[in-house]
Amino acid sequence: MISGGCFVAAVAVWAGAVVVAALLVGRSGGVGVPAITVWGLRLASVPPTCFAITFLVLNYRWRAKIRRLAASVGCRLCPRCCYDLTAAPELPGATGTTRCPECGEAVDLAEVERLWRDWAA
Repeated sequence: MISGGCFVAAVAVWAGAVVVAALLVGRSGGVGVPAITVWGLRLASVPPTCFAITFLVLNYRWRAKIRRLAASVGCRLCPRCCYDLTAAPELPGATGTTRCPECGEAVDLAEVERLWRDWAA
């Protein structure tokens, strides 16, 4: 599953890079302004397409890694820094709440588990 924002960013970068590269590769349009040609568009679309595919694959792999990590610790990761909270002690006087040893965020364990289970689904 690829997040919508990452997909939109990859497509926007790809489209912008194709147009810019096509203008650079294309022939002059008579008054010194580059024109987009079919051949220039074909040549120009190869590097941005490779970049967009690489970006989407890396995003997919990162999300899969975080999903596996969350599943391995019972969905008890800090939502701020992804630190494993399985061994973190509960805060005194607050049932089901702990403090992340890495970033110091006060975390409700039930809420964190629900958050990661919803994200991983």
